[in-house]
Amino acid sequence: MYDIDGEMRSSTPDIGPDEFVGLGNINLGDDIVFCPGDSVSLETPVGTVGTPIWSTGDTAASITASMPGTYSLILRNACGLIVDTVDLSNPMVSDLSTPDTLICKGDDIDVDVNLTGATYAWNTGETTQTINIDDEGTYSVVVTDKWGCVTGDSLTVTRSEDAALNISGYRYHSMFRSVPFSRSRCCSSYWCYLHLDRAARRIYSFYKQLVGWMERS
Repeated sequence: MYDIDGEMRSSTPDIGPDEFVGLGNINLGDDIVFCPGDSVSLETPVGTVGTPIWSTGDTAASITASMPGTYSLILRNACGLIVDTVDLSNPMVSDLSTPDTLICKGDDIDVDVNLTGATYAWNTGETTQTINIDDEGTYSVVVTDKWGCVTGDSLTVTRSEDAALNISGYRYHSMFRSVPFSRSRCCSSYWCYLHLDRAARRIYSFYKQLVGWMERS
């Protein structure tokens, strides 16, 4: 016959001394946060008794884990079994609050890294969690979190062109004055609009009121 250790025994009671040792407790320690791409070694606590069985199916005294998840260890001997678990996780990845975007001339935006308690290195030379952007370009940041994990993100800011519509040889811009008057010879409609430049000079007459600065293209 064989005992719990797989050793041959006679039919006469012949129990090995370790088979009377209680299992006690096992403790795999606190949950672990590790950087993506790294790995963690999980080991059977020193001084424990019994055959280890990991949730991965391994029966070695230690295993190497490279994926986040919950890992458990079972220790078993003739007195029974005990179990402990440990959670492995990756930290949050840095992510900018603003995607690629357009801004109008004279406007600006605040861009924030959605990861607190870290250090920040922007390609602008700034080291704050939030920066203000008022010009077009590509903005990137490298973030080192409290576990020493390094991630990054970037966005492209494009400045929108001033709105312009070209009609019949005239270009309509963002500012002008439209002055309504009646019985004008400028157009066949009863009501007509004079469109004046900044010097109050007539630059165009039209039966509709337009929105924008107009000058001959």
